[in-house]
Amino acid sequence: WFWKHGIKSDGVLISYDVLIEDSRFQNTKKSIKNLLGFDGAVIIDSGGFGISKEEDPIAVYTKQKALNADIGILLDKVILPSQSVAMQKIFMEIVLKNAENIFKRNNNKIRLMAVVQGADDKQQRYCAEELKKLGYTIYGIPLSNFSKNRKYEEAVKKFLNIKNVLGDSVIFHGLGCGSRTLIAVFSHLGISIFDSSNYYKAAMFGEAIKDITFCALGKSINKKECASCLHKQSQPKTYEEKIFYNLVEIQKEITRSRCAIEEGKMKEYLPVRLGKTVYNKLEKYLTISSPSPS
Repeated sequence: WFWKHGIKSDGVLISYDVLIEDSRFQNTKKSIKNLLGFDGAVIIDSGGFGISKEEDPIAVYTKQKALNADIGILLDKVILPSQSVAMQKIFMEIVLKNAENIFKRNNNKIRLMAVVQGADDKQQRYCAEELKKLGYTIYGIPLSNFSKNRKYEEAVKKFLNIKNVLGDSVIFHGLGCGSRTLIAVFSHLGISIFDSSNYYKAAMFGEAIKDITFCALGKSINKKECASCLHKQSQPKTYEEKIFYNLVEIQKEITRSRCAIEEGKMKEYLPVRLGKTVYNKLEKYLTISSPSPS
């Protein structure tokens, strides 16, 4: 585990499918943190980082609760534009029914995350409205396809469409958002949780992601985080070295964005971080104030 090798992360997202297939997580009374040897937040996904093998939302929730997850992601159905309208409607009904049943069953025992599904803007707004009525306060926004294909403007439009329904007082998780560009943009727009498998998937293809090393504020203010942001890594050679190299580079973006928000400098940071071409395309969406550092 990377957290046992000096790389600090605020949290870990682990797949439900891993939990039911790995003997270490079976028939145990230990918490997930104890089993992983990790002292940060642990989010248990409802599937295999996408479509789950599991069909029973109660089975997923029961495992999440038994392992004392900090956040459990509800089992849902992925709704895609390629599906028929009838299928989209059936899946939406399942998403909302699962959300209602598990919310009642949970009774505030663990924190739950509902995923906002929908094949278009209208469906996503409807899903968000119905989940809001149930009382959810943590929402997952699927962004992996936008992140992977660098569809920055489409990603921002999708998020703001949903945020306009849910408001500023809830917690947003950018599901599968490993693009450092989008991490910077969405940190400003109000997403506070990110997860990605990009760091090891890139390594699987022999890739070390581009090094980006500079201070978000233009000048280091000698906080303890400054050393990690300004540290330029040696080029990795082995598969394992590339995994850790990539994870450190993604963590740098988290640190830079967090620092810029804390110092009230996000609007100055974004044009420098994004570059002229990307910033000019997104500027009209970036006029809102950054979230509170808390």
